[in-house]
Amino acid sequence: MDVLAVIGLVTFLAIIILLVKSPFSPVAVFVLVPVMGALTAGFTLGEISDFAKLGFTSVQTSVIVTAFAILYFSIMSDVGMFEVITKPIIKKAGKSKSPVTAIILAAALVATIGHLDGAGATTIMITLPLMIPFFDKLKMDRRALGLSMGLCVGAMNLVPWTGPTRHTAIVLGMDPVALWKIILPAQIVMLAVGYTMTYMLGRREIKRGAVNSVSGLPSVQSESGYLCVQKKAYFIFNIALTLALLTTLVMGIMNSGFTFLVFTSIALLVNYRSKKLQGKKIKEFSPGILNMVLNVIAVGVLIGIMQEGGFVEALANAVVSVLPASVGPYTYLIIAFLATPLLMVLGTGPYYQGLMPVIVGICAQYGTDPVVAAAVLLVPSGISVSLSPLVPANHISCGMLGYEMGDGIRYGWKWVLAAAWIAIPVVCLTVHLFY
Repeated sequence: MDVLAVIGLVTFLAIIILLVKSPFSPVAVFVLVPVMGALTAGFTLGEISDFAKLGFTSVQTSVIVTAFAILYFSIMSDVGMFEVITKPIIKKAGKSKSPVTAIILAAALVATIGHLDGAGATTIMITLPLMIPFFDKLKMDRRALGLSMGLCVGAMNLVPWTGPTRHTAIVLGMDPVALWKIILPAQIVMLAVGYTMTYMLGRREIKRGAVNSVSGLPSVQSESGYLCVQKKAYFIFNIALTLALLTTLVMGIMNSGFTFLVFTSIALLVNYRSKKLQGKKIKEFSPGILNMVLNVIAVGVLIGIMQEGGFVEALANAVVSVLPASVGPYTYLIIAFLATPLLMVLGTGPYYQGLMPVIVGICAQYGTDPVVAAAVLLVPSGISVSLSPLVPANHISCGMLGYEMGDGIRYGWKWVLAAAWIAIPVVCLTVHLFY
């Protein structure tokens, strides 16, 4: 095996092990491990710096999209846009002839809307406090709430400012919104699959003995402190602004980074009238944004060094040389079918930053379009994130729902695995039709 391939393999394995087992920050791992690998391979610090610079260039759009998308949807959540949308949905569900199925579908819809910002913790904080009283009153299994939320959030994980799509775009060196347009049809189908499975969960809860009656359901009170609740004009404006933002992204009227800059600036000025309040809110939302941005920049260093230094190409060539010719072109499909257990064992960082670049590189050696391979690896993995014990938000969810992570995995793994496997032929078909 080529020396670069050996060093590349050791580097990727070290990154995966350190991300999974060590207490080190992902930022430190993504930067220092590839630097040490490149030094071992004989590159000078000047050369490594040039590799990293190219890596920075490849992630600059992702950095802007990540920062301003999170800020935009944090503003929308803070002023109560999601509150106004979701509470009437829950009220209507509570009056349904079959409240069990209606409530669990309402929970899935609330989670879908809540995950527009791409942040799992935000989705949990929006969805669970609203829905848990209804599940308890109807004697529904809280694990069904966690699973239905996870299935729909899994499909929403494919929007361009979430980790899975953002990291995949970095691997490909493309705009995350451009990648999203390619997988959007598959995302729509997987949302439909998520709602179908949620309905099936509701029917199963009725058979299990849930109380399918509207009698005594808790009322839904609106928080009067929300700006969009107090003043209808603000709600109408923010909904119109959000629809305009999504339309601009889908139609490609402006590049995605500039689009979020413009729309976030408008949202900030309209919803927070004073300079002092605007500054206060930016500081309030900054910790989550900073963490995401630092990770993206660090991943840019990793990708720049490993790709520009020739490690990924050498490793891909080495794997190709030992793979049977009949298997090589389908490596990405094999990994896609293993996405659920791989996400559970590796977590998101090692899967997207460690495994995906290697698999995409291998498939490229056999003539498979890297975008096709990456898309097929992305969609089922996005669906599977909700089962990974290495994703902190999943532990927050389990804690609020009152069960252990292991209970959630045992309850939901068959459903998530089925959804992930359905996603593979769906994304294969839609990518070939629309890419």
